Amino acid sequence: MDEMNFNGKSGVALFITDDCPPCEAVVPVHDKFSKIYGKDINFVTVNIKEKPDLAEKYKIRSMPTLMFMKDGNEACSRLGGYIETDEFKGRIENVLGGKCPEMSRQKVTADVIILGAGPAGLSAAIYTARSKLYTVVIDRALPGGQVATTYTVENYAGTDGPIEGPALMENMVRQAESFGAEIFELKEVTGIDFSGRIRHVSTEDTDYYAKAVIIATGAQPRHLAVDRADELQGKGVHYCATCDGALYQGAEILVVGGGNSAVEEAVNLAKFASGITLVNLHDSFTATKAGQNALFRNKRINVAWNSEIVELIGENFLEKVVIKNRKSGKRKTIAAEGIFTFIGMVPRTELFKDSVDMDEKGYILTDENMETSIPGVYACGDVRRKNIRQIANAVGDGAIAAIFAEKYISSLED
Repeated sequence: MDEMNFNGKSGVALFITDDCPPCEAVVPVHDKFSKIYGKDINFVTVNIKEKPDLAEKYKIRSMPTLMFMKDGNEACSRLGGYIETDEFKGRIENVLGGKCPEMSRQKVTADVIILGAGPAGLSAAIYTARSKLYTVVIDRALPGGQVATTYTVENYAGTDGPIEGPALMENMVRQAESFGAEIFELKEVTGIDFSGRIRHVSTEDTDYYAKAVIIATGAQPRHLAVDRADELQGKGVHYCATCDGALYQGAEILVVGGGNSAVEEAVNLAKFASGITLVNLHDSFTATKAGQNALFRNKRINVAWNSEIVELIGENFLEKVVIKNRKSGKRKTIAAEGIFTFIGMVPRTELFKDSVDMDEKGYILTDENMETSIPGVYACGDVRRKNIRQIANAVGDGAIAAIFAEKYISSLED
C-alpha cells in the first residue's frame, strides 16, 4: 500500500530520519496514539532516507514532521521539531472532529534557532547540532552569506590554496547538515518575540519556537550615495563582483573603496575588464599590504586618490561617471560601463532594534560570550559590534555563541 493512501480513513504521517533527537522523542508518542486512535485514523511512519520521493512530493523540510490527512487532502497545520504530546493529541482530535484552524501555518519547536546562514551562523549550527541540540537555521536568502559572493578566499585556515567562496560555504552547509542541523532558506522573518522563556520567530508560513536564539544575520553592502545610483542598480551599478563581474568582459569599469574588499575585488575584476579605475576617498588604502601589492602589480588598474563619484551619466544604462578630486576640486569624466562599490557594510538588525541593545550604527552589543542584553539570545559575526570582520573570526564568534547557548539550555533544564 502507498504510505499516503489511507483507504478513505483520516491519516497521520510521521516523517523522520536517522540520528535525529526530536525524531527519537516523537516516535514512541506516535506509536502510542496509533493504538489509542487506530480504529478511526491510520498512522504511518516514513523514513525519508528510505522514501525520499515522498519527502519531496509533500515538501518535507523539517525533521520530524507530522502531517495530517483527511478525505485525501492535507488537514490542519503540520507540526515539527520537538512536538508536545498535548498538541499532537489535539491535532488528531481536530482532524477527527473536522476542526482545523490555521491550515496554512506550520509550527516547529527546536532547541536553538539560528538566524542567518553565513560563516557565523553555520559555525554555530555545527557546534549546536553536534551537541545533539535540535538546530534550525533560517536565512532570507540562500546559505553562504557574503562569502558565497566572494570570488576566491585565500586566507582561511585549512584550505588547500585559494578556494572559491561558494565552494567554501557549501562545505560548511554540508558539515552542519551532517550533524542534523536543518536549514530553511529563502525564509523572510516577519516577527520575533524574545520576551518569554521560549523564544518565538515567525516567517510567512511557519512559527518557530526555541529556548535559545543566535542572531547571525550579517550585514549588507553600503550603497553608493550618488543621485541615480538606485535607479541604475543592475544597469551598471553593482555591489557583488562575483555575481556580475563576468558581464563586463573587455569593458572599462570603476571600483569604489579602499579596504580589503575593494582592493581584492579590483584584482579579481581585472580578469574580465580591459581597464579599472579604483576610486579611493583618501590618499592611502586600509587594505592589507599583500592585497595592495597584488593591486599595484596589475597594469590594468589605475587609482584615483582623494576622489569621489559625484555624477552618473547614461539614459537606461551607465555610460559615464564624473569623479571629483576632494583636494583640488577638479572634476573628470570617465567612460565606464560598470561600477562596483565596496565602501563598508550596514548591519541587518532592523528586526531586533526594540529587543536587544545596539550601538549608534545598529550593531548588536554582546559580551565576550556573544550574549546580548537578553539572556539566552546571542549574536555573532558581522551583525555584532567589533573591530575586525573576517571569515575566521565570524566562525569563532559562531562557535562561542553555540557553546554558551548550550550552557544556557542546560541551565534551564537543571
